[in-house]
Amino acid sequence: ELGGNTALSGGMIWTFAEYEKARAAIPDGDPVLQWLVCDTIDEARTWLASQGAILGPDQVCHEGIGRGRQMQPPQAIAVLADRFAALGGDLRLETALDSLIVRNGDIHGVRVARGDRIEDEPARAVVLATGGFQGNPELLSRYVIRDPDNLFLRSNPWSTGDGFLAATQAGASASRGLDNFYGHALAAP
Repeated sequence: ELGGNTALSGGMIWTFAEYEKARAAIPDGDPVLQWLVCDTIDEARTWLASQGAILGPDQVCHEGIGRGRQMQPPQAIAVLADRFAALGGDLRLETALDSLIVRNGDIHGVRVARGDRIEDEPARAVVLATGGFQGNPELLSRYVIRDPDNLFLRSNPWSTGDGFLAATQAGASASRGLDNFYGHALAAP
């Protein structure tokens, strides 16, 4: 489904108010990625609004350690999907990514699984826009928790790590800190 966890979220686009707070809260995180998020989030939210997404005013959140702007997930997802299509993008839903087509170190398209068939889809550019691997018990056990059967899935189940697996198979590195995740305490079902 289009939207992944964004469609299920409350729509707050936030980060730590200061880089130092991010480092203090997540000391094992990648400092370059943390700096990048803290330094560019305002520009990213401005870009998102310029595409037609409706964002609320800047506000303090998460007990003062962060700041964010509220968006309307269904509206923002629809705007971005329309913009992607208008720019010539071909969005594939209900299509599993098998791997990237790599020749001489360059990406030339994707290999997709449709039912029991594997097909090559050539492309001038590939955007891997996935929600991660929370729906993949093997990757969860490799990176997050020894026994993922005891972890309650509180997000979409279709994020099975296809993009992550394709990218790492093509030579991308996994960032450190994958053994941590953002979550909230909740009562067991």
